[in-house]
Amino acid sequence: TIVKAFLEAIPTAGHFPMTDTPDQVNHMIHCFIDLWTKKRW
Repeated sequence: TIVKAFLEAIPTAGHFPMTDTPDQVNHMIHCFIDLWTKKRW
C-alpha cells in the first residue's frame, strides 16, 4: 500500500491516453500538481 496514493482511470483511452484523450490527461496532471503544491491532503 502506498500512503495517499490514488488511481485515475480514463475508460475511453487506449494504449496512448496522452494522444487519445489529451484534455483529460492534462486535467489529471493539473489536478495532481495542484494537490501536491497546495498540500490539500
